[in-house]
Amino acid sequence: MKILIYMPSHWADEWAEMPTLFPDHEFAFASDVSAAVSEIRDAEVLIVLGAAVETEVLDAGTSLKWLQVASAGIDSLAALGADRYGHLLVTNARALLAAHVAESAVALLTALTRGIHFSALRQAEHRWDNSYDYDEVAGKRALIVGVGGIGRAVASRYHALEMEVRGADLVAGEPDDALESVHPVADLLDLLPETDVLTLCCPYTPQTHHIVNQAVFDALPDGAYLINVARGPCVDTAALIRTVRAGRLRGVGLDVVEQEPHPPESEVWDLPNVLMTPHMAGASPRRGERVVPFVTDNLRRYLCGEPLNNVVDLARGF
Repeated sequence: MKILIYMPSHWADEWAEMPTLFPDHEFAFASDVSAAVSEIRDAEVLIVLGAAVETEVLDAGTSLKWLQVASAGIDSLAALGADRYGHLLVTNARALLAAHVAESAVALLTALTRGIHFSALRQAEHRWDNSYDYDEVAGKRALIVGVGGIGRAVASRYHALEMEVRGADLVAGEPDDALESVHPVADLLDLLPETDVLTLCCPYTPQTHHIVNQAVFDALPDGAYLINVARGPCVDTAALIRTVRAGRLRGVGLDVVEQEPHPPESEVWDLPNVLMTPHMAGASPRRGERVVPFVTDNLRRYLCGEPLNNVVDLARGF
């Protein structure tokens, strides 16, 4: 059996031992589209590490049966069509990114409440200025949309910061020590009037496209915060701009935006109290030590005919 590992070249060392673990099978490595298209023609397994897999790669994989991606979201793949690629077994790495994505959510929120971004700008100007309208997270009421592995990791950290935490999800979920309750996402508008911090950790699907829209912003109390570590199109950018310019949000932390890379002419760059990071919540020097053993075990399972971990449904998008 041939297994293709498609990844950026700087990750190569972390995967160099994979062929020695499965000596009875053929391995190929590719770091660009042309090499991947060439190598995938007779491959049964494709392991993708890094950016989304291109259609020309998938279409060239006439023998492909299983696709393992090293990200949590599969929205770029689902957007290509479940009808087109529904024959593939697809697995992701959703639980493996939880710790560092959750840290990014907390970092965005606390940077906004404690004025870290404001101080960084003043430092660049060599100016001592503590005129920021400082806030604190303790006692705030958080609502997390999407309470899978990442959402629950955010909830545990919010809870440790003495926040009251509720969840809303596309599927039924149970509360835990950090989550006081989990509600259907259909109840979102009813939950918002008692929400100080709205945090998105949900997959991007047709149901979550612009799940944060003008109606959602209007339902939030004045002075609320929005944190998005999910996907950019979960938030209606035009509605966000209107709401921030109206002064209704105290802070917005975005690791993702609708257009990535974000165009320099966008109004979002200059919005007051908006802190934006370049889709880096999933980046960590420890990502390899989590992903490599997981993928190795899933490959062992596949070769032994055992059920795989983190199987996703392309039709649902998660």
